[in-house]
Amino acid sequence: MHIEPVLWDSDFFGYPIGKLMLKQDEVIDVEVCSKSAYKLIYIFSESALTAKQKNGVNADLVDCKVDLEAFSKVESIGSDDHIVPIQELNPKLLDLVYQSGHYSRFKLDKQFTNGEFEQLYLEWINKALNDKEQQVMGFMEGDKLVGFITLGNKSSTANIGLIAVDEMYRGKSIGKHLIKDAHRFAQQNKLDKITVTTQWVNNGAMQFYLQQGFEVVKKLYIYHLWK
Repeated sequence: MHIEPVLWDSDFFGYPIGKLMLKQDEVIDVEVCSKSAYKLIYIFSESALTAKQKNGVNADLVDCKVDLEAFSKVESIGSDDHIVPIQELNPKLLDLVYQSGHYSRFKLDKQFTNGEFEQLYLEWINKALNDKEQQVMGFMEGDKLVGFITLGNKSSTANIGLIAVDEMYRGKSIGKHLIKDAHRFAQQNKLDKITVTTQWVNNGAMQFYLQQGFEVVKKLYIYHLWK
């Protein structure tokens, strides 16, 4: 069993972080974990860990990440006066960004006490805004920004990075408009599929994506082991 360094996370958060990908039925090596210099170890597994696999290690399940994909639809393309490009960060966009991460493991794990969630999502949206290969699109209700989506090309698919509808405007089909814009992005960039990642416990998002024609292609269980 080998723990690999997670260099970007370590540099960004300011403390050493490692990752461990467990194979099927592999048991966590307590000694290797205890002797490592990592403050936090991400443990990834394609199935939920059994008590035998955890081997007495206090690793908490913090996420079941779900990857979904759908084929892009030509018939979805069309102008939408409510959808506009966003070029700069503003307070309302940042509020929506934080809403998009409501089920993030970086928010749910209360052992993050240095604002890691806010730092990470701020970095995420700034990168999207400053990357010429990505688009940040907003849904406007009059002069109010009430939804947004970030779109990019990931492994030859149109990828939805962040997406959210303001909690006060949900249930009004705004999410469908944003997904339609993802189809527009895919067609403009000659990409056949659209991918998105969410959390299994986010029932609303899961049901929404399935209703929009997405299918689950992968599940990954993520545990945090703090030292």
